[in-house]
Amino acid sequence: MRASMETTTRTHHEVPRPERETPRPEREQVVLGAEPAMDPPRDPADAFPTRRERIPALTGIRILLALVLVMHHTLRYLTLDSDRSPRDFGVLYQGPVATCGFFVLAGIGLYWAYGERLAHDATLETWGRYLRRRWAAVAPLGALGAVLAIPGELLARIMEGAELWVTFALNVVLLQAWIPAGGGEHGVSLRFDGPTWTLSALLFAYVAFPIVALLVHRRIRTRLGLVVLGAAPWLAVVACAWAYADQPLGTWMLHVLPIMRFADVLAGVAIGAWIVRHGRPGARAGWLLQGAAVVVVPTMMMLAGSGTLDRGWYYGAWYIPPVALLAYSLTALDGPLTRVFALAPIERAGRVAFALLMLHMPLLLLGSELGWVEFGNLHGVAIMLAVCLFGAWIVHLKVERPLVRRLAGPPALAHPRMPLTSTRR
Repeated sequence: MRASMETTTRTHHEVPRPERETPRPEREQVVLGAEPAMDPPRDPADAFPTRRERIPALTGIRILLALVLVMHHTLRYLTLDSDRSPRDFGVLYQGPVATCGFFVLAGIGLYWAYGERLAHDATLETWGRYLRRRWAAVAPLGALGAVLAIPGELLARIMEGAELWVTFALNVVLLQAWIPAGGGEHGVSLRFDGPTWTLSALLFAYVAFPIVALLVHRRIRTRLGLVVLGAAPWLAVVACAWAYADQPLGTWMLHVLPIMRFADVLAGVAIGAWIVRHGRPGARAGWLLQGAAVVVVPTMMMLAGSGTLDRGWYYGAWYIPPVALLAYSLTALDGPLTRVFALAPIERAGRVAFALLMLHMPLLLLGSELGWVEFGNLHGVAIMLAVCLFGAWIVHLKVERPLVRRLAGPPALAHPRMPLTSTRR
C-alpha cells in the first residue's frame, strides 16, 4: 500500500507541467502598433509589381506618328526648289505633333514597365541594368543613322573638313541635341541624320527617369499630385515659348533641347503612374476618351497649319495636352482606336517606327541631291517612301533587334531582396 502511494506520488510529480503559451505574433504587433506581417499593403502602388502585360495600341500608334514625321520632312524637300512653302500644306506639315507623341509614349512606357520596380529596388545594380537596356534601345540606331547619312552629306557638301567629322562624332555618341552649333533654323548639329536628335533627348530621359520614378513613388501619392506632375512642366515650357520663341536659338531650345523635351516625358510618366495605381480606363471611358481625342488632336493640327497658333506654341508645348489625351485614351481596355492600333500587323509595323525615322532622312537627302525628290516628281517620292519602309523593316530585323538583344544584357530587372510593404514617409 505504501509502495503504491509512493509510486503514485512520484508519478504525479514527474508529469511535466504544460508550458505557458508564447504570445502570438499578431497580438504583439497589435500591442506595438505595427501591421500584421502578412497583411496586404495599404496602397496598390506599394506592392512590388510583377511583369505587366504590354499595351499593344501604344506600340501600334508609333507607325502613324513616324509616317507623320516622314510626311513632314518629305514636304520640306519637295519644296526646296519651288515657289511653295511646306507650310502651305497645312495639316500635312505637322511633324511636331508626332515628335511630342513619341516622347509622351516614352514616359508612359517607362513608368508602366520600370517605374515601381526601380523605386522598390533603388540600388546601383538594378538602375545600372535598367540604364544598360535603355542605352541599348537607342545606341545602335543612332550610330547607324549617322553612318548611313555620310554619302548624302558628302554629296551635298554641306560641311567640309574637320567640322564634318566632329558633327559625325556628336551623332554617334548621341550628344547632338545638346550642342547649339551648325547654324540654320534649328541651330543644332543635325546635318547627318536630323531625327537622331530625338534619340539624344530620349537618352537623357532614360538617365533621369529612375530618380523621377523614386520621387513619384515616395512623394506623389494623390491624383492631384500626378496632375501637377504632368501640368507644371507643360506650363513652364509655355512660359519659355512666350519669352524665347523669336530668339535666334529659340527653335533649338523649345523643340530640341532635351531638358525641354523632358516636359513631354513627364506628362507620359504622370499617365503611366495613374494607370499603374488606379487602373486602365474601362471600355465606356475608352470610347469617350478616344472620341474626344479624334476631335481634339486634328483640330489642333488644323489650327497650327492655318497659322492661328504662333511659332512659340507650334514648337513648344501646344501639342502636349491633346497628345496626352490621345495617349491616355489608348491605354483603355477597349475603344475604336484601341482595336485598330492593337491589330497584329499594325503593332508589328509600330516596332519598325524608330528604324523608319532613322532611315528616311538620309534617303531623302540623297534623293534630293540625285533629283528623285523634287516638286512634281511624285512617282519618285512614292518609290523613295516604299524604299524607306522596306529598308526600315530590314534594318529592324537584321540590325536593330539583334544588336539591342546583344547589348541589353539580362532580359529583366532583378527582384528586390526584401519586397517593401510600405514606403510612406
